[in-house]
Amino acid sequence: MIVNLFRHTQWLSIFVLFIASTLLWSIFSFSSFEFGNPNKYGPFELLISSFVKPIFIQRLLLGLFIFAQCLYFNKIIVNQRIISINSLFPAFFYFLILTSFPNSIQWSSILISLVFILLALKKILTLYLKKEAYTTIFDAALMIGIACIIHPPFIIFAPSLWIGMSIFSQVEWRLWVLSFGGLTLPWLIFYTIVSSGIIPKLNMTYIVRAFKPLKASGFKVTTEINYGDYITLGFLFIIVLVAIYELISGLKYKNIRARKSYILLMWMTLMGFIFIYTSHCSIFLSFICLAIPLSAIISNYFYYHKNSIWLNFLLFIFITLILVNHLMI
Repeated sequence: MIVNLFRHTQWLSIFVLFIASTLLWSIFSFSSFEFGNPNKYGPFELLISSFVKPIFIQRLLLGLFIFAQCLYFNKIIVNQRIISINSLFPAFFYFLILTSFPNSIQWSSILISLVFILLALKKILTLYLKKEAYTTIFDAALMIGIACIIHPPFIIFAPSLWIGMSIFSQVEWRLWVLSFGGLTLPWLIFYTIVSSGIIPKLNMTYIVRAFKPLKASGFKVTTEINYGDYITLGFLFIIVLVAIYELISGLKYKNIRARKSYILLMWMTLMGFIFIYTSHCSIFLSFICLAIPLSAIISNYFYYHKNSIWLNFLLFIFITLILVNHLMI
């Protein structure tokens, strides 16, 4: 039943996704935050400081933000023919992965940066058979550069641009120059703004704090871990392994565009694990960086697997673990 609801995009499935986003991200599991030093803001703190105090605005905007992000990710996967049929699986699994751990239900720089990684991914995927790719590559690099400014550890995802160039487009030196230019331009603009003092609260020290444990930074956030997190993570890991095995086994049967896209997503999965390993954030907060590649890979497994009873069983267990995990906080 759950599988059939999201196998194809329909108004009911979109409505269910909206309700789930509102309930979990805006009402039940929302975690608020406060800033330790109001005189040393990074771009993320400065961006959301205007609505820190009204808690209901935080809740409402976060739920809508997640819902919109899920639909946008789904649009990318479907329009770029990674999944050939108009399915809502990508949005659904993107939502489930983002929602898996209660401590990730909050405004965070990682969550904001994911939007710019999505924008960059869309640009990279459109490179397929594109003759004039200069503007597209520069735009993709610009998006990754902005993501790195918001959360500096996202620099680990910069190679996805060059891998995408190698997979989808002809590699020439001018494209490489444009890619490096797009990555560095946001930093040059940001440094100019900070050094000029146009925005007094904006400070470069957030870059150092981004690579420190959260407790050592000025950003206070709940980091309590329960056994439900580990059980949910373990079950998700099993699903991912099965989905990756099925994807690799059937990769040769896919069209060239989808095949190249999944190769890029596999590389992004590797970068995501490196991000988690090197990040000083909680593993469960950092894990949401894997929502993009893993959602697409799991969606492929659920869409093309024929045993609906087995798929519904997996989804039932996974959703139950997520709900129980949220009730344990």
